[in-house]
Amino acid sequence: MEDIIIGVVALAAVLLFFLYQKPKTKRYKLPPGPSPLPVIGNLLQLQKLNPQRFFAGWAKKYGPILSYRIGSRTMVVISSAELAKELLKTQDVNFADRPPHRGHEFISYGRRDMALNHYTPYYREIRKMGMNHLFSPTRVATFKHVREEEARRMMDKINKAADKSEVVDISLTAYMKECFERQDTYIQEVVNETLDPKRVKPETESMIDLLMGIYKEQPFASEFTVDNVKAVILDIVVAGTDTAAAAVVWGMTYLMKYPQVLKKAQAEVREYMKEKGSTFVTEDDVKNLPYFRALVKETLRIEPVIPLLIPRACIQDTKIAGYDIPAGTTVNVNAWAVSRDEKEWGPNPDEFRPERFLEKEVDFKGTDYEFIPFGSGRRMCPGMRLGAAMLEVPYANLLLSFNFKLPNGMKPDDINMDVMTGLAMHKSQHLKLVPEKVNKY
Repeated sequence: MEDIIIGVVALAAVLLFFLYQKPKTKRYKLPPGPSPLPVIGNLLQLQKLNPQRFFAGWAKKYGPILSYRIGSRTMVVISSAELAKELLKTQDVNFADRPPHRGHEFISYGRRDMALNHYTPYYREIRKMGMNHLFSPTRVATFKHVREEEARRMMDKINKAADKSEVVDISLTAYMKECFERQDTYIQEVVNETLDPKRVKPETESMIDLLMGIYKEQPFASEFTVDNVKAVILDIVVAGTDTAAAAVVWGMTYLMKYPQVLKKAQAEVREYMKEKGSTFVTEDDVKNLPYFRALVKETLRIEPVIPLLIPRACIQDTKIAGYDIPAGTTVNVNAWAVSRDEKEWGPNPDEFRPERFLEKEVDFKGTDYEFIPFGSGRRMCPGMRLGAAMLEVPYANLLLSFNFKLPNGMKPDDINMDVMTGLAMHKSQHLKLVPEKVNKY
């Protein structure tokens, strides 16, 4: 009997020892959110179309910071200007990383680009290079003739359609999307051409020349390979053209739904250009068109082309609004919901009204957190100036050169406003319009 008692006591002691030694799982006070299912989390509750509206609906139920799960991974969504500022400014360094994603590894040449790279010394070097050499105000201005020439080509396509009274697919005219393999082939051809010793040096150095110069000089602590060059080119070519084209399409979509705004914008552009005696709006002209500039901002506010900013990853355990955000958590800022924050934009944020930017001094440079179409902080889009410039000239020239109407008796209320899931949110249904040439003085 005594042996049994001793055995039981010994077993209890061993159990207590291991229980005491077992590391305790830290309990977090996560933001509120929908109850997850075992294993898959909230995966089945997510929607493919209009994710920004879906998460805004969740925010109305759970609050401006919410959490959900995909499998075992915790995801957090921020939906107010106040908390966006907390994340992107006050705690910017805690959320400077990007979450792991196998698809990103493929499309960015193993995360050698700027947008999707982890927060590493290489990223900081390449971002500094981008800000100082590729996307500086001086460098962006240097290539304005290229952007204006592209806008002229777009105008020529629409002119030909107008001559025949044909319907124009604005979505395709603004941007012709190619698959990754074709993009890679094209980019490799550009790189090979730039490296060709027989190539005649152009009068104006291009961004590709700049990147290839960096490739030859190897100024970074990390090796800068041809794949690094291609990844940065992909940032410029795809991210820039894709987002600018989506913004033009959304702008024209809202102008068809708000004809009074269209008439006011056309009147300003046409009166100014008539007085100037020119038939093409340049980047320099845009500076003298205050209502049009407000229209551009309102377009980016009401339908930011990256409505869910590229996800951030939490580097270390922290808190936001009193809730725990564990290290490794993926955090999204719903820029679409932030730009509809009634505390900042008043009771009618869904109304398309450019005048709000004439009444309120707000810009998209990352310091006004109610308006962050290009993000903010350490991971803000370095090509912000380039993206804005690529949007303004084609947008203004569409207003100058054409009147538009919907085809086949469509009414503005018939326009489908759904968006496709992706980095840049394009309309799920292409915008098709009938252009009519304007008699230019």
